[in-house]
Amino acid sequence: MQNKPASNKVIQIRIAILIDRYCPLWGGTENQIRQLGQYLKANGCRIFIVTRRWDMKHLPIEHIDEIEVFRVGRPYPSFFSTLSYTLSVLHLLFKKNRSYDILQTNGAAALGMLGSMFSLLLSKKSIARIGSHGKVKDFTQNIAKRFLIQILGRMDRLVSVSDDIHNELLEAGISGNNVVTIRNGVNEDRFRALNDQERKHWRREHALPENATIVVYASLFKQGKGHELLLKAWSE
Repeated sequence: MQNKPASNKVIQIRIAILIDRYCPLWGGTENQIRQLGQYLKANGCRIFIVTRRWDMKHLPIEHIDEIEVFRVGRPYPSFFSTLSYTLSVLHLLFKKNRSYDILQTNGAAALGMLGSMFSLLLSKKSIARIGSHGKVKDFTQNIAKRFLIQILGRMDRLVSVSDDIHNELLEAGISGNNVVTIRNGVNEDRFRALNDQERKHWRREHALPENATIVVYASLFKQGKGHELLLKAWSE
């Protein structure tokens, strides 16, 4: 019997991306997911994004960069709006159950826990990208919260963006076999150091002193980012 030739058929990966905030709300994670979505799509993946509807002005369904974005839940900050968001996400993921194979969450550990529960209920592969340091240990304070850590540990893969977050996950009792560290990358085609001539030209163009020390910060300004340590060090 002759052996059949190997198939050249490309397996299309289908991914549902869950993120708490998305365009037009901006932050580091939001920007990364937008770039990641374009990269995945260009490489043949089928994806859609599910996020919270923080403002009624934001469309419930739209296409951004030719990727379908669903905004669910109620925008007002309350227990009931959070419950509405949670149930709406579950309903949408169940409704689109045949449209994806992998559920990926991005952001805080709490969203990863939610994604883990959903993936278990819907029998999906799951990945949680944890980008917030100092939050996981908050879930080790009592038995009920430790149960949520166990749920998070059921993810097929947990991705930390730093050694601190990696160690925090391990200290919470999550198996090291499930945790990998992938640091935030930088597109060197877009972000590169200017030479002296380019730097002087840029400063003149923006009416900035040629020899002044200029600090640029591009992220959310909130507790846990380390601003207080940086400001204290500068003052000394």
